Amino acid sequence: MQLYTIIVSLFVFVATAHPFEPRPNTIRVLMVNDQIYTAVRADIPADGSKISIQGAFAGLCARDGNLFANRAEILMGTTGSCRVFNDSDCTSQIGGPLNANGDSVGFTSGKKGSINLVKAFIVCRL
Repeated sequence: MQLYTIIVSLFVFVATAHPFEPRPNTIRVLMVNDQIYTAVRADIPADGSKISIQGAFAGLCARDGNLFANRAEILMGTTGSCRVFNDSDCTSQIGGPLNANGDSVGFTSGKKGSINLVKAFIVCRL
């Protein structure tokens, strides 16, 4: 019985794990809220389309529906760049561009805390 439980548990883990490599034509982005020690990664299409932060990084949402983060980065092994915008027209950029060099980009301009990204968008290009 124990062997069966171990095998089933291992199968569930492997079946639900994120792929090691990002999907083709996407950029793997990590969004972080250091205040609550939470990080969520997502594969964002790298075709220049605007993607809702709330939809892509729903795991950062609080119970009240807000989504706070203080930094983001492109994970190693991916190329391209991304920009985070505070509006649906993608004219008000938050922080600097995310580049594939592995550096984190802060959203709070050196201030402590996080900002609400529930209405924000991310745009990525290869």
